[in-house]
Amino acid sequence: MLKPQDILAILKVHSWDSTNWTYSSLAQSLGMSASEVHAALERSEAAGLYYGSERKILKQAVLEFLVHGLRYVFYAQPGPKQAGIANCTFC
Repeated sequence: MLKPQDILAILKVHSWDSTNWTYSSLAQSLGMSASEVHAALERSEAAGLYYGSERKILKQAVLEFLVHGLRYVFYAQPGPKQAGIANCTFC
């Protein structure tokens, strides 16, 4: 099952548009560990969003997932209603 950081990792790989990256450099740029990045890309490969042996993002699959599937995988769940005033940090 995909995790939110998996999407971040494949989008970062896509933004670099090069295969000359290392797990360490990718991890540092994302603020994650190299093992987390490796696991994220393995899950992305299992989901059909990334081709690991060529370090290639499957652009059409990622686009389809972002447009049509993201909201179903990472859905929002509102909490219970509560009395009081909403916490507004910019008001």
